[in-house]
Amino acid sequence: MMTFKRLVSLMLSIALALSLAACSGKNAPGSTLSDSSSPSVPLQEQNAPKAPYGDSHASEVYRASIYYASADGTVSMPSTRVLWLNSDAPLERRLAEETLKSPGGDAVSVAPKGSKIISVEAAGPIVNVNIQPSAPMTDTEKSILMEAMSKTLMELEHVEGVNFLISGRAASLSSLPAGLITKDTSFRTLMDENVRLLQDNSASVSRKAALYFPSLDESCLLVESATITLNADDPASSLLLALAKAPKTAGAAVAIPMYDALIAKKSQVSLTASGDQILSVYLDASALSALNESGHDRNLYLASIVLTLTSFLPEIDGVSLEIGGKLVTEVPVKDGETRKFASGIMKRSDFAHLIGKNVTLYFANESGMLAGETRAMPISFADSPRALMQALMAGPRNASLLPVFPNGIRETDILGIRVSSGVANVNLSSNVYRLAQSFTDAEEELFVFSLVNTLSNLRNVSGIRLYFDGETGSVLTRNVYLEGIILKNPGRISKP
Repeated sequence: MMTFKRLVSLMLSIALALSLAACSGKNAPGSTLSDSSSPSVPLQEQNAPKAPYGDSHASEVYRASIYYASADGTVSMPSTRVLWLNSDAPLERRLAEETLKSPGGDAVSVAPKGSKIISVEAAGPIVNVNIQPSAPMTDTEKSILMEAMSKTLMELEHVEGVNFLISGRAASLSSLPAGLITKDTSFRTLMDENVRLLQDNSASVSRKAALYFPSLDESCLLVESATITLNADDPASSLLLALAKAPKTAGAAVAIPMYDALIAKKSQVSLTASGDQILSVYLDASALSALNESGHDRNLYLASIVLTLTSFLPEIDGVSLEIGGKLVTEVPVKDGETRKFASGIMKRSDFAHLIGKNVTLYFANESGMLAGETRAMPISFADSPRALMQALMAGPRNASLLPVFPNGIRETDILGIRVSSGVANVNLSSNVYRLAQSFTDAEEELFVFSLVNTLSNLRNVSGIRLYFDGETGSVLTRNVYLEGIILKNPGRISKP
């Protein structure tokens, strides 16, 4: 295989021959060959960091504001901590773990010693935290824990709310849903409302809940918040009806298609022999007809219901679903396989891997600018530089947008990506460089800044450095200089 250096040498020879043979100082239409006064291929940059082969993430130092509890049982002011981050633990999880530690001084831990973080799902604006306390906690202790940890996580600009699970079950206060914790949540108000509802079943109390909707392309679930009025007689009904409404989130679809009816009878809780509390949900037969007509992915349909109910209703370990009097015990999944549920019991863990979030990919529009296309991806892909680049290579789904990568590029042309000190060091093959030589000046800029602007949406990336077969140089063709770090260019993005 021709190495990048040999390719550069060959292209220099070709460029020299063409410049000697040219009878005019102008290039042919669509050509990217430069005149003899400017380089036609990159010249090797000196002292550039070593190019990556394979994907990796350098450890980084992060200065965070962590909230703890004060000795008098209230949440203290934030304390600055320096965290050491690596690729194994996303920032949201590290912040949650740090909040559980004993800070020393006048502050105290917000959870019993030995408590652990089971999981953290950072699905865009909503973060779901599953905590395993080492000892039972009172309502007051839980409210302090939730307040401190939610304040810590909401220091991150993109986080709008935090949902809590305690040992896998939705967090509760006085046996009622705690709901989604946001910046304007008042725990005193929550406790007062709980007392009122317990004293009077007809009282109206509202909570914010995390609702899970299928993405339009059925690749994952997107989560958003909604205010739910609690129905003491059947608390699941308000959530199910909310899932039957149009979501606010871009790229999301109605979770439960329905005709005139939806709920056949009120839900009820039963206890299994193993001690699990299961919520039985009963939908009308018309719900099945509407589902069949919609063509919805049934796995995502069930996932929307189970994740929404178990994330909000306290003390629930799983859900069973009857539609038209028939218990759901299996569901078809992709690739012709079938997922079976023992005794029809579906748990949160069966569907958690389907949770995703929206990302923005930048493609060319007809005006010669970049335009953002919203794309839903599972969390593991949405946070991956390689997955974002592969999505760019696949091209836009919007028919009004144009691809920016050259024809002939393959996923194997990504030789490696290393994120370090805010820079995504991207090593591409010489094939990409060769194909890029056919770019016009405008195409060259769109290609580079599509990549930069897309990857710079990641939390830990503010710019990129491009390599080709392990080498970096001065220019791509003649218009975009590659020396050093290429920063995000909002000026190339078309305004809505």
